[in-house]
Amino acid sequence: MNNIFLTSSFKKLACLSIVLSVFYSCTQLFYINNTLPIDLTMPLAIVKAISIVLIAVLVRFFNLKDKVFVNLLFTALIFHSVGDIVIDMTSSVIYPIPFFLMGHLLYVIILIRTLKFNYYNLALLELGSELRLKDTKKPNWSKTLKCILLITIAVLYTYFSELFLARVHGDELYYAIAAYILVLTLLAVLTLFHPACFKWLLIGVSLYIISDCLVAYNQLVTSIPIAKHLAWPLYYFAQALIVTALINNQIEHEI
Repeated sequence: MNNIFLTSSFKKLACLSIVLSVFYSCTQLFYINNTLPIDLTMPLAIVKAISIVLIAVLVRFFNLKDKVFVNLLFTALIFHSVGDIVIDMTSSVIYPIPFFLMGHLLYVIILIRTLKFNYYNLALLELGSELRLKDTKKPNWSKTLKCILLITIAVLYTYFSELFLARVHGDELYYAIAAYILVLTLLAVLTLFHPACFKWLLIGVSLYIISDCLVAYNQLVTSIPIAKHLAWPLYYFAQALIVTALINNQIEHEI
């Protein structure tokens, strides 16, 4: 397990995933700014989905004892990859939401499974109090910084919820987006108080939220040309960081 990154197959799949992601970004940049005689929407959607599927396959390379963790992480990435295809093939944002929502829910389940709460000392009931965890290393973050981050998440959640939902027409889409924002916020809060691989996990989830905001703002509020070019690189990098952080945490617990 310690030499997993040295194996030839692992290296090849990791490189292929990165190459496909970069290829999609570059091709999309050219495709958006130029009119071509053929429609490349489906081929490009499949290319970007494969880059995420390959990350899911890489999860299987780790000989982890907790097979439930492996299956949850693998399935979460598969749901995201399907959402990546659907979001490019449909004009409405309601169709890809269930796939991304399920992917986020599985991430939430993974984080909840790894958290060991010391209930008598649980301090989440007060704003600014510190979450203490049993049998885990204390995160190297100050109480003040956690408060600032938590308040920031709350403010951004309120702002973007009002901004996006105010422009939604139809009850189905309204409730779908509301549920999605709620689950994504739950993922962010759990990440904020997660003790292991804290920095990379938080960066990954933050990049994911930024990517989602760019996509949602571009589709629901007003068109932002640069959003189409930035959303995918941020999303791919976020997924890679989230998966890496979760796997590193799992490896540390199994050693």
